[in-house]
Amino acid sequence: MRTGKIGQFSPGSAILPNSVSLLSLVGAELATPPQARKGRPPQRRCPTQAGCGYGFGRLGMTSLEGRQQRVRYTTASTPGESIGVSEKKKGAKLFPMFLKIAGRACLVVGAGAIAESKIASLVEAGANVRVIAPEATERVRVRATEKKIEWQKREFQVEDLAGMFLVVAATSSRELHEEIFKEARQRGVLCNIVDVPELCDFYYPAVVQRGALQIAISTSGRSPALAQRLRKELEEKFGPEYEDWMEHLGNARDEQDTEDSDPQGRKRLRHEQASAKAFDAFRRKRKNAKSKSK
Repeated sequence: MRTGKIGQFSPGSAILPNSVSLLSLVGAELATPPQARKGRPPQRRCPTQAGCGYGFGRLGMTSLEGRQQRVRYTTASTPGESIGVSEKKKGAKLFPMFLKIAGRACLVVGAGAIAESKIASLVEAGANVRVIAPEATERVRVRATEKKIEWQKREFQVEDLAGMFLVVAATSSRELHEEIFKEARQRGVLCNIVDVPELCDFYYPAVVQRGALQIAISTSGRSPALAQRLRKELEEKFGPEYEDWMEHLGNARDEQDTEDSDPQGRKRLRHEQASAKAFDAFRRKRKNAKSKSK
């Protein structure tokens, strides 16, 4: 087995809105790659250095390349060699989806400021979160004390991936990141190595959050700065009033679902209720109500 000395985490920053899942991917088989079918590799202990990375807030744009049967599978043969499949095919597109992870086992390796934000988004989405790191920020420690997450104060071991749905890693060790990605692939575990696009099965997009409304932006890792700028512009266009608007539309839809009406007529009504004209009327009514309450 291989061991390494564990370092301290370094602070960082990230943008993390609340997490709400709208869609799930049904029937997508995360097949075990050929190496795993012939016998799993020896279990090894990996060196970790808690650190920080760079990324955005929510599970979103996902690459399924290499995840289906009969698809070419690529891993690194030597440390430092790029093992990302998406970089091998420049024309590969991401599959956009909002993922339901409530009750699913999710692993986070690292507990610095960047990992802290990833942990928060997973907890808010209802995931069962296990954190592996020798040190942690104060917020991560509080979550562990409150039993919102499980924190194991130690270095990462490949056995930690057993039974996991996904893993997020934010440390300062490139070697460890490559090890996690390779082992996750062999086990069919979705993987995100923060700030290393070629070692990611999915990216965290920039997200505008207005209650149940989510607008996710991804540049496929090419320009996170552009994604941030677009997010800010969209936050101005879709203001806080959209949260109440979404609640209003949701309540109206629930009421209509209980009515015995023509499906086509119900569809037309819902589109009318969601129109720009209806939104302007809702906003005026909301403004007048606030004025009267003063």
